[in-house]
Amino acid sequence: MRHYPDRLTSKLFGIFSGKVMTLIHVPLTFSLSMAVSIISYISSAKTLPEKKQITSKGLDYMFLVNIPCTAAFVFFPETIINLVFFNTPTGSEILKHSAPLALVVSLVQFSTSVLQGLGKFLVPVKSLLVAIPIKIVCMFVFIVVYNLNIDGCILANLICYTVTFVMNFLELRNQVINILNLNKLFYIGVSSVIMVITGRLILNMLTGYSFVLQGSILIVCCIAVYAVFLSIFGVVKLSTIKQLIMR
Repeated sequence: MRHYPDRLTSKLFGIFSGKVMTLIHVPLTFSLSMAVSIISYISSAKTLPEKKQITSKGLDYMFLVNIPCTAAFVFFPETIINLVFFNTPTGSEILKHSAPLALVVSLVQFSTSVLQGLGKFLVPVKSLLVAIPIKIVCMFVFIVVYNLNIDGCILANLICYTVTFVMNFLELRNQVINILNLNKLFYIGVSSVIMVITGRLILNMLTGYSFVLQGSILIVCCIAVYAVFLSIFGVVKLSTIKQLIMR
């Protein structure tokens, strides 16, 4: 990166790869396990309605985890960084800017698995073959030409994964597989907004306390509020949430 010392450049990329991506991989672990397991279910489904139902249900579960996590990374980055990396609490702005990657990468993972379950093995490969050159060009433009430093790297990755997902999604539409349930997606979004508002109020009440206490109470309260409103809106049943907790 131009006009930046090598030491600072290494530090920024270290924060991005060592801290930020570590946190982003927490929700991605769930979406990856969902993506892997759904391949066998779609392959075993005999009719198109069954494939649609399995795909829609799997995507709903993925959104249930990744949307609130993305919102938390955007609105509470400092608290999360200070809670997890309390010895070196730096990188909150990078986490905030990188938050959309958690959602976009999870969509790529899921759509790729659905296509594999449908027997369209080459479609994700073609999507990547298109997206990777675009990423290289974006990296050059954002970092070398416009000197956006680490933000240029984040933006290039975001564009790359977005292009990959869009191409996968278009192929799924061609296969008459509509993976988006807009009704549930809306209520998940509303529940996430209420969760963020509640989290902000909690942090205002806990001003002056340690980051460990703030972060711990924030996570517990946000999860509880999010789960309650999901139940109220009928996205998931309270009994289902209890079963997941007991497991």
